[in-house]
Amino acid sequence: MTFDVDGNAYQVEDPNGTVIDHPINRGSSYVLDFDSGRLNGVHIEGADFDETEQVQFDDLGSPITPMGIPWIAGPDASSRDLTQTVCVEPVTGTITLGD
Repeated sequence: MTFDVDGNAYQVEDPNGTVIDHPINRGSSYVLDFDSGRLNGVHIEGADFDETEQVQFDDLGSPITPMGIPWIAGPDASSRDLTQTVCVEPVTGTITLGD
C-alpha cells in the first residue's frame, strides 16, 4: 500500500508497484480517494513507515521494509474533531487504532 498524503488517498499495489484491480469494483484500480465518496471528510495527516509512505507485507501478512525488517508505524487520519493513528503491528500485521 502506498499512501499519498498530498492527494489524500492510498493505493494497493502488486510487488512490482503496479496498482492492482479492485477486488469488488471490477474494472477499476484499487485506489481509495478520501476526498470523494462515503469517506469524504477523512484526511490523511501523515504516513511514516520507516521513513516512506509505503507499507509492504510478506507472504504471511507480516509488515516488512524493503530490506525485509519488521517495523511499526501508521498513517494519521482525521475526520471532524476526531484524530486516530492507524498502526501496523510488526510480525502479525495487525491493524490497531491509537490516539
